[in-house]
Amino acid sequence: MQIGPNMSRILRRWKLLDALLPEAVALEGLSLRRYANDEEIARVPMNDVEKAHGAPILVAHRADLQSVLKTGAEMAGAKIYTSSVVEDIDFENARIKIENCSNWIQADVIIAADGIKSKIRKRMLALHGDVDKVRETGDAAWRVIVSAEQIYASKDAALVEALESSIGLRWMGPDGHIMCYPIRNHGLLNILLLHPDIHGAEESWTTEGDKKEMVAFYTT
Repeated sequence: MQIGPNMSRILRRWKLLDALLPEAVALEGLSLRRYANDEEIARVPMNDVEKAHGAPILVAHRADLQSVLKTGAEMAGAKIYTSSVVEDIDFENARIKIENCSNWIQADVIIAADGIKSKIRKRMLALHGDVDKVRETGDAAWRVIVSAEQIYASKDAALVEALESSIGLRWMGPDGHIMCYPIRNHGLLNILLLHPDIHGAEESWTTEGDKKEMVAFYTT
């Protein structure tokens, strides 16, 4: 994921940026390319972002950012429950119940940040007569993470360059868009492939895609 200057400044203020930097990559620029022939249309430099905004633009694995934020919260005195699913919420008494746990957890404030399928948000909206539902955008994406070992074993010069450089690559087409950049200190290559959504497709972050379908779409 991309971490802009605002988030970087917050991490620096909390003294957490130094913990993330070894696992992230500071982007030096963006290369905008034509889908048909890989021609570079423009290159946007990022070297002056930190000077202008007081913090760099970073790209990092979402799990690495979450780990740093978890550590920071715990250092500040917060108690974090991982691998836990919210089963119920009591708005009146500011408490929640976690699956497979008989006791309620009570606090001064409850923040509804339990994901895109938030049970708390659904219950909160229901209190006001609203329904929490997905609004289709017409867009979808395949997400792929390739390890450095796989890339070096492929001996593909373009992939190796994409992994080792600090340039974010963007291929722009009429019905599709591909972007990729290295994460985890150039140990992984993150690839995002945007395409028109298939009507009726499952709304999910974890549904496995069809490799043949993906290759066929971008081949044509």
